[in-house]
Amino acid sequence: MALFCNVRFDCVIQSIDVETIYDVPIKMMDEGLDKVTLEKFNIKESSLILINGKISSIN
Repeated sequence: MALFCNVRFDCVIQSIDVETIYDVPIKMMDEGLDKVTLEKFNIKESSLILINGKISSIN
């Protein structure tokens, strides 16, 4: 889809079927959405940590 619109290739993610809604954030991280989002908001990747499925600041 990125080929036909003004969206970078790494900003396009798949729509993957998962067993529960709780698996969605993990699958999005597997697709790299977390890194793209942090880059867009100019947040350093090392300043966030994922603990028990929740993102926490470690500043």
